[in-house]
Amino acid sequence: MADRGTKKQKASSSVGGRRRRRSPTPSPSSSPPTPTNDLFSSDEQQEKYAQHFVNREILESKYLEDEYFQGKNFQFYDILHEAGLTEFVCLRRHYHPQLVRVFYSNMSISDTGLFEARLEGSKLG
Repeated sequence: MADRGTKKQKASSSVGGRRRRRSPTPSPSSSPPTPTNDLFSSDEQQEKYAQHFVNREILESKYLEDEYFQGKNFQFYDILHEAGLTEFVCLRRHYHPQLVRVFYSNMSISDTGLFEARLEGSKLG
């Protein structure tokens, strides 16, 4: 039996019928600054962020090119269009990696199974 090895392959995506390799967003050489206490509801949340999220990699943004789908028979695109979501999934906007990390570090699952997060002391969801 041939040895296939255990090396993981990088994810790739298809654009215009061509496959391209996706490389992760490069991490800065030093840790980002710890956010101010204003973004956390408790010292526990700030400690959780410092231990588990401060250096966590954030994947590159993903979006659709709506021109690619026009004139082609993709049911998924039609569903997005009918739901009024095509503009949303095609947006190319800047985001703040530090706030993304804070959001996920403040996220929890409630007793009813719902995702909840707090940002600047306000409950989101």
